[in-house]
Amino acid sequence: MLIKTTLTMKNEDKKVDHIKKEIKNLENDIEDIQKKCDHVDYTVKFILESRSVRRICDECERDLGYATTSELLENGFTK
Repeated sequence: MLIKTTLTMKNEDKKVDHIKKEIKNLENDIEDIQKKCDHVDYTVKFILESRSVRRICDECERDLGYATTSELLENGFTK
């Protein structure tokens, strides 16, 4: 039983490593797409993780920075 469990864990470790490499490759693909994007159109959104209102590109979803005061007003985030 111990040998089978050890073999199964090694297979799972390989699978986890493979998934992590896939994720890293996909993150690199996203970064490449975002570098090529002109970021012409964006939407002002509240981002929960940063607890702030940010400008997000409509095309590639890159965070373009904080919204301006006028953008906050126009989008109903402040009065």
